[in-house]
Amino acid sequence: MKRAGLGALLALTIFLAACTNGRGNSPPKSAPSAPAAVRDTVRVGVFMAPDPTASTYGAAATRSLIYPQLFRATPAGRWTAGVVAPGSDRTAPDAQSARFRLRANARWSDGTPISAADLRRTADSRFVKAVDDATTRGTIVVHFTQALPGWRRLWSGLDTIAPPNAGVFGGPYTLAGQTPGLEAVLTRNARYYGPRPAIREVHLVFAPDPEIAARLMDRGELDVIAPLAFSVRTERLRKINDAQVLLGSASRGGWTAALVANPSRLSKDRRAAVFALVDRKRFTDVILHAEATAAGPSTASEIRGPLTGAVPSISAPVEEPHLALLLQAMQRLARDRGIALELRQTDFDQVLRSYAASDFDVLVRIQPTTPERCWVCEAASVNPSLAAAADSGDNKAVEQLN
Repeated sequence: MKRAGLGALLALTIFLAACTNGRGNSPPKSAPSAPAAVRDTVRVGVFMAPDPTASTYGAAATRSLIYPQLFRATPAGRWTAGVVAPGSDRTAPDAQSARFRLRANARWSDGTPISAADLRRTADSRFVKAVDDATTRGTIVVHFTQALPGWRRLWSGLDTIAPPNAGVFGGPYTLAGQTPGLEAVLTRNARYYGPRPAIREVHLVFAPDPEIAARLMDRGELDVIAPLAFSVRTERLRKINDAQVLLGSASRGGWTAALVANPSRLSKDRRAAVFALVDRKRFTDVILHAEATAAGPSTASEIRGPLTGAVPSISAPVEEPHLALLLQAMQRLARDRGIALELRQTDFDQVLRSYAASDFDVLVRIQPTTPERCWVCEAASVNPSLAAAADSGDNKAVEQLN
């Protein structure tokens, strides 16, 4: 696949930290950029099942391709207009509301217009108080429950405008077929109102093991893969025949991993004792050298136990095997300090559900970065008032949460 074609696909899928394109049909690395060419079919290996009905990141990525979004996240870490008319969006001075117009030709795949009623029907009540009907000039005003300078993430990023009926689509693609848990087949939406996708048909293929995904690409069975970080990931991907590797960062198409301790389960002293077991700079410098960076100074210290109360458990996604090494290192250090820890590895989806329900002691939460962060989404189970303040633009609250 030519670089231009890959760029078009990345603008439609979301948050790919590192992507490679397939063998045998890519230009030399020194070749100049070529105009985007239409390809018939592209097979993309994804590390989470592409089920649009699930409540997972893999499902959100799939929905972003088949349903409308106000704005779409680009690999460069910016918003670009989706169903919103380009240049029409404005934020009120107090950030309590915003106004915009929808594209004049924005329609669902059955031909019905996408309207303010669709926004109202699918609004996130945590942030949206009301959605006014469009004025005679087509302007829609959205009223928020609080000041929300980062409002463009609503109905965007991980969220979409859900369709009014089953089998109706409003994104650049439609869902043409699906093998649950294995593959989703998307075809270009003839009624799409935005830039025409350069790829006619996209196959999202579940390939959770990064080494298997790399081998499938090397054999020509996948055109694009986007594994999460693992040791010497970039070096491994560059060994694939004729592959091009596009690298992201924490602010440009990357992912963040955070160790979260539940204040409703663990006291401040117990949380501090757990965080003192993590040397995140050493972890990123050794296990994920050149694949990840520490988000700040290490929290490692000489705090010692034993911890009183029940033995806390730490959960991490089994899909990320390098996290097992981090947890095991924490457990060994804890044992030396007289602290008992229980390690648990479960699937990605279960970690997300546990976090949402605040049903955990400590867990590793992995999430994609977006142009505007949703602090309530990320940290409400830890400190809801601080998260709401951060969403309202309070920089001190952001610093505390970071």
